[in-house]
Amino acid sequence: MSLRPLIALLFASAGSLFSAPSSHAAPASVPPLRIRSWGTEQGLPHPRITAIAQSNDGLLWLATPRGLVHFDGLTFRTPLGHASLVNRSITALEHSQRHQLWIGTADGSILAIDHSGLHNMGSVSSASIHGSITQLAEDAQGKLWIATSTGQVASLSGSSCLPESIAWTGTKDSRFSLHSTPDHSVVIGSESGLWKPNQQRLLPWAQPSLPPPWRFVAHGSGGQLWLGRAGHDLAIRNHAAASFSLNLPDDNSPISSAVDLDGSLWLTTPTGGLHCF
Repeated sequence: MSLRPLIALLFASAGSLFSAPSSHAAPASVPPLRIRSWGTEQGLPHPRITAIAQSNDGLLWLATPRGLVHFDGLTFRTPLGHASLVNRSITALEHSQRHQLWIGTADGSILAIDHSGLHNMGSVSSASIHGSITQLAEDAQGKLWIATSTGQVASLSGSSCLPESIAWTGTKDSRFSLHSTPDHSVVIGSESGLWKPNQQRLLPWAQPSLPPPWRFVAHGSGGQLWLGRAGHDLAIRNHAAASFSLNLPDDNSPISSAVDLDGSLWLTTPTGGLHCF
């Protein structure tokens, strides 16, 4: 099932209008954004969401302290057959090109779900990296990139988990985030900008006009780039420079994002529910 019927409803519904402050008014050529949010009163099974990913069939997968939930645009459901995940603290999700769901946990474990069940793929501790897994991103070759809460990056290829960021010159004190582009390239985010990994170096990636630091980066289709600025309000901006504010807690908690098949942006925060732009 796809989320497309819901997206059409969101953009047609007057009840989901989202007004921007006049100081952040969008140019007339930029279509106005709309927002709808889900909390427990709207059926969200848990108020705290730690990660989000979209599968190829259009389902949104959400990680909560009670395990995994998927959302078809109308109903939140707990998938069958994954009871062992109920007590696991899931902190990151990524859907692979091979139709499996990558899962990162607070204890640094890497799991995968496919048609045959749940698989333990290893741990970042095998690469001498510690901390909870904060973000996952898969590149065009199927390598899984892994960011941790200790500000390090590892990669998983087959059964081998290797440290990556330890070799990046001049960036040892940075905290990294990971982002997959529509062509399955991996972009590394840091406090100084966006980068592409290249062996022992980070090469500059196209820098957007909105300067860092960002709370999140999400890549859409057609070159669209969504950026969330740090601060009490979350400013959401695409390359056309439309800017809006969403009141979210300013506690530096991770923000997980996904862009669906229709180009709409989905955000989750540990304390802020589920939001669609």
